[in-house]
Amino acid sequence: LAAALRRNDTLLDLNLRMNDLRDAGCAHLAEACTSDSGAPSAPRLCRLQRLNVAANRVGTAGVAAWAAALSAGPARCSVRLLDLSANELGDGDVARFRDALRDNESVVTVDL
Repeated sequence: LAAALRRNDTLLDLNLRMNDLRDAGCAHLAEACTSDSGAPSAPRLCRLQRLNVAANRVGTAGVAAWAAALSAGPARCSVRLLDLSANELGDGDVARFRDALRDNESVVTVDL
C-alpha cells in the first residue's frame, strides 16, 4: 500500500481503521506521504489529504513518524486530517504532535 501511495496522485481519502497496522505500517504510510518521485527536484506525488488509521495498535514509533511527516510542512506532506484515535498513545506522543504542528498551517484536524 505504501508503495502505491508513493506513485498515486489522485487518492485523497484513505480509511484504514482497524487494520492492525501497528507502528511499522503507520511509519511506512508516513514515509510514503512525504516521499517524492525520486528525481532531485521532483514534486511529491502523494496527494492524500485525509487518513484514518484509528484503532491500529499504533504507539510511539508510529506517532514519531507522523510527527516528522507533519512537521515537514505542506510542501512535503499534504495530509490535512489525520485520525489516530483509539491507538496506544501516551502523553509524550501528544506532546510530540503539539511540537510538530507548531509551524504546520495546513493540518486542520488531528484526532488522538
